[in-house]
Amino acid sequence: MSVEEAGRFALNLVSDGSTVTMARGVPRLAAELRDRGLEVVEPATTELAKGGGGVRCTALTLDGP
Repeated sequence: MSVEEAGRFALNLVSDGSTVTMARGVPRLAAELRDRGLEVVEPATTELAKGGGGVRCTALTLDGP
């Protein structure tokens, strides 16, 4: 991943182990994940980025029983 991709919230992502949901505009990282057999979903996150957020900011993580 390049510094440019990191600046686009490339690692602000969510994964369940088989599917990765991440921002658009980070093609090198997306390609690497696909090469490793993961499904990559890239929704539009332009409005989130304007507010300084990314995909992970929209996720509700439920831990425990």
